[in-house]
Amino acid sequence: MVIALAGRRVDASDAAQKRFPAENASAVKQQIRDFLQSHDARALVCAAACGADILGLGASDTTESSPKSEARATWLSLRTIRMMDKPT
Repeated sequence: MVIALAGRRVDASDAAQKRFPAENASAVKQQIRDFLQSHDARALVCAAACGADILGLGASDTTESSPKSEARATWLSLRTIRMMDKPT
C-alpha cells in the first residue's frame, strides 16, 4: 500500500492556539510508525515539510526502530514532493 502523508507543523513555542504541541511529537511519530506497519505500507509519499511529514519519514528510520520496524523499514520506499513557488 502507498501512504500519502500531509501533516501539520509543530506549533511555535509562543503559539496562541495549540494545535500540535512539540511535546506530542514523539507520540505522533510512534502512531505514524504503528499505522505504517499495521497497513503493510510499501511506500510513503510526503513533502518532507516541518512537522508531521518529517516525523513520518523518521518513523521509517531503522536506527531508532524496534526489530519489527527494522524489517519493514528495509523495504519501505520513501518519496518526497518539493513544493515550488515558481515553475522550474
